[in-house]
Amino acid sequence: MRAAGLKLTLLFGASLTVMSAATISPSLPAIRDQFADVENIEVLARLLLTLPALFIAITAPLSGWVIDRFGRLRVLLTGAVLFALSGMSGLILDSIPALLVGRAFLGISVGLMMPTVTTLAGDYFAGAERARYLGQQAAFMGLGGLVFVSSGGFLADLDWRAPFAIYGASLIMIPMVLAFLTEPVRERLSAPTDGSGRIPLIVPVIYGAAFFAMVAFYMVPTQLPFLLQTALGIPEASRAGLAIGMAMLFSSVASLAYGRFAGRLPFAGFMGVSFGLMAVSYAVIWVSTSYGMVMAAMIGIGIGMGLIFPTLTTTLLGAAPEHIRGRLSGGLTASVFSGQFVSPILSQSLVPVAGGLPAVFGLFAVMLAVVALLAALLAIRPAGGVWNRARARRM
Repeated sequence: MRAAGLKLTLLFGASLTVMSAATISPSLPAIRDQFADVENIEVLARLLLTLPALFIAITAPLSGWVIDRFGRLRVLLTGAVLFALSGMSGLILDSIPALLVGRAFLGISVGLMMPTVTTLAGDYFAGAERARYLGQQAAFMGLGGLVFVSSGGFLADLDWRAPFAIYGASLIMIPMVLAFLTEPVRERLSAPTDGSGRIPLIVPVIYGAAFFAMVAFYMVPTQLPFLLQTALGIPEASRAGLAIGMAMLFSSVASLAYGRFAGRLPFAGFMGVSFGLMAVSYAVIWVSTSYGMVMAAMIGIGIGMGLIFPTLTTTLLGAAPEHIRGRLSGGLTASVFSGQFVSPILSQSLVPVAGGLPAVFGLFAVMLAVVALLAALLAIRPAGGVWNRARARRM
């Protein structure tokens, strides 16, 4: 019973990070209209979605150092309380600057929680069990996204503020942590003197892949509601929420299947398949003439993302020396959420250059295809390269 409670607590904590931004995605057009007199509201409305990512990227490396040095659970509990307070602040704040401040504190809370949850996964699980758990974690995050974003869409049809109430769910974490988690017993480790404690060469590759994947993926929650409105004439926030939720659902399905396939493909092989699926799906969005085509594209995007992140996390935790596990987990979190923050700034700046929002999805389809091809070429190289040795079953 306690083991199941421990796993459920970590899974729920991971799912909250999805809620950190995407929950209010369906509200963005309504927020833009509510504050239409504010200069640069087109950019500022999208910034409400992604500003947390900037503060996550700033906070996560520091929290990784703190949890390595001082322990895990106090950081996790602090993050859960701050998450609820800052997330629900949108229910009462009534200006764009104030809302942005609340979103900044939300980012700090996730910067505390996410590296802690990832590090605890490395502490509690090992080997094949860790690969299975990380697939389940990614699936739970996808299901959380489906529930939170879809719920946010229906609530946004009632009022633009209503989705902010969902953030209060994080308060459930407090009794769960106290009941099921214990501080892992570990010695204060120093770096090994034989060179085995160095940062592995694959770590910056993992960080780069995570950054690029999130730059691409976060076009979905930040730009899809606007594309549905302007290109397809679909104004309902609920339908945007359902489309984003479709990607989250199939991300969960793919992540649950990850444990079965971990180790059968090299790291580069998983990257090639995943980015390739996303490339095809973005091309479909580019040429979409109906809501059904967009929903079909969401399936491919979801499957791609559902394979990418358990692969990245499993490979990182398997390669990470124990004495810097928290810091490397913080670096992965920073990479992911840096990509989230950059995504709307980059994609919005490309709209006039590309000739419209659908064409920006086409441009990203090309970039994703190039990365997929490079990964595939690395995967078919003769065995012995660092990328082909990075198999999940060996982590």
